Amino acid sequence: MLVLLVVVIVVAFGCGALTMLAVAGYLRWTGQGWAALGWDRRRAPRELAVGMLAYLLPASLAITALVAFGPASIDVVGDPVAIVGQLLFLAVLVAAFEAVPEEFLVRGWVFGALAQRWRTGIAILGQAAFFCLWGLAIG
Repeated sequence: MLVLLVVVIVVAFGCGALTMLAVAGYLRWTGQGWAALGWDRRRAPRELAVGMLAYLLPASLAITALVAFGPASIDVVGDPVAIVGQLLFLAVLVAAFEAVPEEFLVRGWVFGALAQRWRTGIAILGQAAFFCLWGLAIG
């Protein structure tokens, strides 16, 4: 079990690191800085919090509705402290493996490249199509 945990951690952070390196390489190759992706260190914490709430609110409502109306159930079995620790660890893995690489790749790199060539609406549709295809490709 420990080996699997180590593999998951290495893969998660490896994917994030590779994505960041790819984006950094592209920015360097084109002579741009992180600001070209809209990266502003002063606004980043607030934007992160807004993004997290934009996910957590509808997800929480959906889970509550599914449990309340019967199609799903959640049974908590085990030590509550261990469960909270596991949920926090899962949140870190999801951020490292999915959210951060996705934001930089799709909303940063792809959207930025498309927005330089086409109007904002077309760029949004293009990055959304790329996001869907990317999701299908990686499962």
